[in-house]
Amino acid sequence: MAYDDKKIKVPRFNEESGFYTTKKRSKMMGRIKGINTKPELLFRKALWKKGIRYRLNNEKLPGKPDISIKKYRLAIFIDGEFWHGYNWPEKSMQ
Repeated sequence: MAYDDKKIKVPRFNEESGFYTTKKRSKMMGRIKGINTKPELLFRKALWKKGIRYRLNNEKLPGKPDISIKKYRLAIFIDGEFWHGYNWPEKSMQ
């Protein structure tokens, strides 16, 4: 039985298309910093300068916040554009 439909062209998984081998992808992802990023350090310096003392990556709290301030019962998550989308306000309006 012959089909009359044209064949579907599937894109190739190659580096030019943004696809990498498992080893190469793993190496790239391993270089991404998860703690002590520039925004975190700047924020922590500002807190310290104001005399506010804090704890880092408190595992006792749900979600393991980047900074927690027990005195104010406050958990702070500092998320960067890498994970949460570059230019998010513009893209969210679409």
